[in-house]
Amino acid sequence: MELEPTVQALLLPIKSTLFYIIAHLAVTPFLFIWALLDHIRGRPDIIEAVRQPLNDADIVPKEIQRAYIFSDEDTIVQDWAVEAHGKEAIERGHRVTFYRFSGSQHVAHLQHDRERYHQIIQELWRTENIEMI
Repeated sequence: MELEPTVQALLLPIKSTLFYIIAHLAVTPFLFIWALLDHIRGRPDIIEAVRQPLNDADIVPKEIQRAYIFSDEDTIVQDWAVEAHGKEAIERGHRVTFYRFSGSQHVAHLQHDRERYHQIIQELWRTENIEMI
């Protein structure tokens, strides 16, 4: 498990630089020990444990169109990781479309480019015959 993106995700709401540094110093060793214990016990890391079932057709049917919305500036989930997961989904027969944003942070694509984000969602809904309200 890459610790830094996980630490950043956990500490994202913290605005105070001093409190961020203190929290970072406390959280990082905890996550390291957790990851080490998972490795010793032969358990997959938490990211892999969440990632794998998403490409299981028994959990997410292949017929459902997927929109992989991501950014080249995301420091929590890197663009290469999103693309790799999507390519794996395609190899397993899932319907995937990639939408790369430039300059937006994790789950902030709507704030970065509201019009494009809405177009993506509307197109996904049209593809799935979901009625727009």
